[in-house]
Amino acid sequence: MRTYKRKNQLLFLCLAVGFFVGIIYQNLLYTRGAVALELFEKERLQQYLQIDVMTEKYLWYVLKERILLFGLVCLCGSMRWRKALATVLLFVMGFLLGMLGVIATLQLGGKGILFCLTALLPHGIFYGMAISMLLLYWFHAPHREWNRVKTIFVIFMFLVGILVETYVNPFLLKFMVRMI
Repeated sequence: MRTYKRKNQLLFLCLAVGFFVGIIYQNLLYTRGAVALELFEKERLQQYLQIDVMTEKYLWYVLKERILLFGLVCLCGSMRWRKALATVLLFVMGFLLGMLGVIATLQLGGKGILFCLTALLPHGIFYGMAISMLLLYWFHAPHREWNRVKTIFVIFMFLVGILVETYVNPFLLKFMVRMI
């Protein structure tokens, strides 16, 4: 049991180190690029309010993109180097989250962090649970077994994430843009 706990802590550490490396990279090495990206420019965000989201088309778009992501994640888990890939994947996810947080903070201040949380959390919770289940299994394989319950859980979490991203997220983002 102790080795599982240490491995889980190692996975969390990879995510945290990636997050802080992303923050440091964005602040020290690429500060001009953060402002030049203009991801969170107020005029661009105001344009989002003008868009009428066609839910059915958006659902098919999100479904296609997330199934592609899910397939790539599963493909990585079937390779020989799945532990290394799980570690690298968590580091990269943390790195990108750190960079995104810095860019949002530089361009919107404290509201940028709230905007990022609103944009990522509703559906990200469900995607995170599904991907965490997969990564933990890969990192602990072959000592853990995969079963139908885990398969159903992962698929269900991805599907709920897709539905939340499609039907809830656009309204939350419009609400946040109005607040900014």
